[in-house]
This record gives sequence, structure tokens and C-alpha cells, in this order.
Amino acid sequence: MKLRFEIAAQLAIDPRRWPGAIAGGLALCRPMLEVGKACRLQVTAEGVETEEQRRIHTDLGYIRGQGDLYSRPRPEKELPDLLNRRLSEGHQQVG
Repeated sequence: MKLRFEIAAQLAIDPRRWPGAIAGGLALCRPMLEVGKACRLQVTAEGVETEEQRRIHTDLGYIRGQGDLYSRPRPEKELPDLLNRRLSEGHQQVG
């Protein structure tokens, strides 16, 4: 189960420009994570682009994230080298 980018993106909006955007994003992120857990699904926060988004999702209980913060999209042929490099750097293997 993935938390859509449009929802995750609300967590990075400047609250001075868009009051309530962060609260709105949080209001959707928490229950989506709980539904995923209740259904025994692996829940991934999609579209994580900033360290702040990663921190917020981690604080909420998400253990998986996907987005430009971790890596820009890559051609399929680069995947083995990318994974080997990440594992050698001490990143956890995702199962």
C-alpha cells in the first residue's frame, strides 16, 4: 500500500503560505498507516522529497519511503549496481 505523493507533498508545503496543509496531510497519513497495518500490508510513503518529510513520516511510524530524497528515477540496467552500493553503505535491505 502506498501513501500517494499528493498527500505526502502536503507535509512539505511552507505552512506560512498554506496554513493547515501540514495538519491536513497528517490527518490523512495517520489513518492510512493504521489501515495498512490492520490489513497486514507493507505501507510505503511515496514522494518523499525532503528530510522534513522523511522525519515526519518516520515519526508517524512509516518504515518505508520512496522518492527523490533517496534516489531519482534510474534506468533498469542501473538497478543492480545501485542496490549493491546502497547495501555496502549500510542501508537496510527492504524485504
